[in-house]
Amino acid sequence: MAVRSSRGRWRFLWVVVLVWTSVAGVVGATKKCEEFKSGKEIMGFVENAHVLVQVDKEFSSNDGKKDYDDFCKAYEMTIEERKEGLEVGRIYGDKLTKVANKLDAINEDEWPKYVLLKRGTKVVDLPGAAIPYTGESKSVNDIIDFLTKEIDMRIGNLVYSIDAMDALASWFMAIQNGNDDDNYANLKKKVIVYTAKLCAILPRKSFQKDNHQIDTLYIKAFDKITEFGPAYVSKHHSRIQKLLEKEDNTLSPIERDELNQKMHILNKFMDPKKIQFEEHRRFCITIGINFLLLLGFFAMVGYELFFWLVQGQTKPNEETEESVADLAKKENSVE
Repeated sequence: MAVRSSRGRWRFLWVVVLVWTSVAGVVGATKKCEEFKSGKEIMGFVENAHVLVQVDKEFSSNDGKKDYDDFCKAYEMTIEERKEGLEVGRIYGDKLTKVANKLDAINEDEWPKYVLLKRGTKVVDLPGAAIPYTGESKSVNDIIDFLTKEIDMRIGNLVYSIDAMDALASWFMAIQNGNDDDNYANLKKKVIVYTAKLCAILPRKSFQKDNHQIDTLYIKAFDKITEFGPAYVSKHHSRIQKLLEKEDNTLSPIERDELNQKMHILNKFMDPKKIQFEEHRRFCITIGINFLLLLGFFAMVGYELFFWLVQGQTKPNEETEESVADLAKKENSVE
């Protein structure tokens, strides 16, 4: 009886270990880039997710393999919540020629070629429904931007970027590092900072749910640089980088993402892009239109508020007049 009881306990422990191992494997599983073996496999993924496919030679001598590997690292490092609904993989066009042809990626001169299939795409929709990446550069950031534009999804550590704020950061740093008269330079910098704060409250379409938090990081950078000078950027950037590079780092994926976001914004101040005239003109027009829309919104709210107050004041008089008329009618009816 004791032997049977002991065997039962060991069997129970063995089942617990198996279940725990299975659960741990599922929880700890990280989505990685696939090596697609057939078109049927790709379409199986497309039923429930967007699929990004790289088409290249099996033994490629170009830089496409390194760029793809770098992108896959960024994809694997992205927290699961943000890459849910996206599968990434590649096929060798010289082996799966029919699949490459179906993706309109049969031309070897274009390899490596990235093609996006949106969720729910059917075989009969191809190749028309396949969305090719057409940019010249195929770096990690370029492919990330392509996905953000097409499916509103951001991959990797460079999480969020706001074009308007980036342009303002470039102008701000150009003034900060320039030779303008101090008073005039300070005036221009204040105008840029106030414009950034205005941008933060203007409504705009964005892929990011917590856009306000990102705006706040930009505004904080503007204020800190104004207060402490350009040295703040490199000093703060270096401090964050050390935190991320610690071997005994206990940061959660979300905390790591937040720090990478801060570094990404600081990079915009450390390495500002050169603003072309056309970008300058387009940006000024956009800001002007948004500013007029904001003024129109406040004017409309003010008018409605004024109308409501006036209506509230005149209503008692109208009621009094009505009550007098009713009283007169009653008197006439009595007579």
